[in-house]
Amino acid sequence: MFNYFDKENIDKFERFEKRLKAVGVGYKHPAWGNDIGRKPSYEQRLNYSYLRSPTATQVFDEYTLKGLPLPRGFNDEVDFWAFKEDPIMNQKANKTMGDYAYTVWANLDAIYAPFLQAPYSEACQEQVRNLIEEVRDLDRKITPLKTNTKWNLFVHGLGYQRLRYRRAPIYFLENYVYQRLREILIETGEDPERDAYEEVKRKITEGSKDSFLEILDILPDLRADGANLDRLLRRSATAGRLDLFHNATYGKDQIVGKPQITYDEKHMYQLREETKRMEAEKEAYIQQKRAEHKAYKAQKIADAPEGKLIDINDEPDFDEDELQRLFPMHLVKQFNNEGLLQVRNRSIMPGSRFYSETSLDNVTMPVTYWGREEGKLYVGDMADQQHFGVPNCWTSCSYVTIFSRDDSTKAAEKLKDSNNLLMVMGHTGLECLTDLVLVDQYLQRGQGRKATLHLSTPNKQMSLCTASDIHAAVDFMAALDDHRAKGIATRLRHALEKGSLILKSPLFYNTPLPYWAAPQNFKAHMNQFDYVIVKSDWHYRRLTGDLEFFPCFAFSRLTSGILPNATLLALRTVNYPGSVVGLPYSAVNRARSHYKGYWDEIGIFAAIEMRYDWKASEQNRVFDTCNCV
Repeated sequence: MFNYFDKENIDKFERFEKRLKAVGVGYKHPAWGNDIGRKPSYEQRLNYSYLRSPTATQVFDEYTLKGLPLPRGFNDEVDFWAFKEDPIMNQKANKTMGDYAYTVWANLDAIYAPFLQAPYSEACQEQVRNLIEEVRDLDRKITPLKTNTKWNLFVHGLGYQRLRYRRAPIYFLENYVYQRLREILIETGEDPERDAYEEVKRKITEGSKDSFLEILDILPDLRADGANLDRLLRRSATAGRLDLFHNATYGKDQIVGKPQITYDEKHMYQLREETKRMEAEKEAYIQQKRAEHKAYKAQKIADAPEGKLIDINDEPDFDEDELQRLFPMHLVKQFNNEGLLQVRNRSIMPGSRFYSETSLDNVTMPVTYWGREEGKLYVGDMADQQHFGVPNCWTSCSYVTIFSRDDSTKAAEKLKDSNNLLMVMGHTGLECLTDLVLVDQYLQRGQGRKATLHLSTPNKQMSLCTASDIHAAVDFMAALDDHRAKGIATRLRHALEKGSLILKSPLFYNTPLPYWAAPQNFKAHMNQFDYVIVKSDWHYRRLTGDLEFFPCFAFSRLTSGILPNATLLALRTVNYPGSVVGLPYSAVNRARSHYKGYWDEIGIFAAIEMRYDWKASEQNRVFDTCNCV
């Protein structure tokens, strides 16, 4: 059952399981999202994964099929990796496995805000509001589409047990709501191809200017043979944090707040050191006053007339208010005892010597989605790993890193041998600009190379790249007062003209299907590529079927039946709970210890996962380590 852990990690996992049993959560298989006592039938699990028995054995090995989990949805079971005993930030202790679904549904108004205002008509706005109200009634039956009868096959394929919003997979529902939105736009006379998020995308692209120019600074260091393109791969993964959808869901509370947790914990350590220093100073001050008082008393006795009694206390009179003003120990100790909640309640008084260091209003390392300001650390910057990272856990080096898994070096080596690249594009803004730089470098380093970009249709998701966004990004680079950016824009335009760079928006991405259940013509199209890079959480979930796999479940094992002829590479940030797999157990454990229940939604960590031949050795089949998952 635990045959992809080594013995040490098995022992750790079993200790956690005993703890979970003690609090009544129940026993769970690491790959299952439900209790063993009530797991669905094999055929049901295949149906939820858009599979049938003959094809399932071609996609998954026997072990994976045996523990095939259910799709993610509105699951109220406790998330194992959110469980903790630390009282700080304990509101996440009861985080459920359906946290993502509930969070998205709670923020539908923010996600679809552009459709609720001008220039969209009042009729369109009213129907979008009605749609949001309808889907939020989780006990309501899912309404079939009015016009797209082909898409209704997915609705009817859910089966009667899952025909209500509460029971349907969240990945299905997200695609379904987009189809309903598109129908509304057509019914009300609006153009469904007009991107409602165009203005906010333009703003985030312009705000990425300085971060993008910093990325261009590494280009002179890249070797002509492309062997060290790993630096661009890492920047591409971290640039994915600039995700407008994440900003609308988790970003309002997490992107700005969570880096400050590490910052505040760092200050808690500094304040503990300050406490020791202040206690020593206070003790020295008291001893000095005692010595002065003793000398004063001795002088008074010496100066007094013979026989006159001198009534002076042995101890000096200390003014407690004065001591508290000079040594505000109560402030330091209060912060240490109450931790982060103390800071959030602004209990450290304005005017105290610690106020500027601990108030969240004056924190010096916030992150932002818009532009650059002096003295701030930015969400796309690499420098933040020293502040926000955790110790490296997959090599003998002990440096601090923000990568929970990093296969960038081997992935860059494999990229040298590629001649036909497919990149499934992620988000617009800094990520799109960085990916275009990577594509430009790829095309320059080989004769006859081709690159294809798979793009989203407009309004599918807030910040996914469309064909218009690619052209806008190229125009943005051409308009910059930087010869490097202008050169990239010129080469990309030339590549588009001669056909070495191809833009496609396959309709497959408007379905809820995972890659393993894609139509044959789409699979044939995908099989022509020798290297496939999948960007963003949205597309990553098609690799996993958005099933509730354990985060340490082997990435290579899970994806072995997908795109068998290509090198498969996934670049993403870890910013949505429950959607990532293939992470080393120790990386998850350290991230969880460092960031508590927020570890997989914070957007601080990134993962670069390349598929290996997990059947190549016994070690690869048994152990789930960085080099073989």
